[in-house]
Amino acid sequence: MTETDTGNVIVGLSSLVDGKLVEMTTEGTEMRTMKYDSIDNTKLFDYPYSLSTNINGDIVVVDDYTKTVVVVDQGGHKKATYDAKNENLTKPFHPRFIATDKLGQIFISDYENSVVHLLDKDGVFLEFSNIRQKRM
Repeated sequence: MTETDTGNVIVGLSSLVDGKLVEMTTEGTEMRTMKYDSIDNTKLFDYPYSLSTNINGDIVVVDDYTKTVVVVDQGGHKKATYDAKNENLTKPFHPRFIATDKLGQIFISDYENSVVHLLDKDGVFLEFSNIRQKRM
């Protein structure tokens, strides 16, 4: 669940591998549902586990079923999918939680590798930080 810049709430819902996002007002009025890409009508995600909104209005979603991060623009079009396949990881990528900062950067916790992946606002990989090496 996350809040938009207009004060609405976006909730990730799923039944098995049939996920969607629902945007609603604080009074509970449903504003829109995002399940399929607005351009090519393909499924956006299967199991939206964690989500955040970004400074550019994008919605960033961890899909727990496909183990990917999906960036969806305000119009419901999939802008990017990050799967960490090009990164040199010791275990398979397992994104869990997601956050964005005031610069629009996307932070993804990776459960299996104990690293935080840092992406730019468009979902392009920048770097990752090894949590195990930085323990106090």
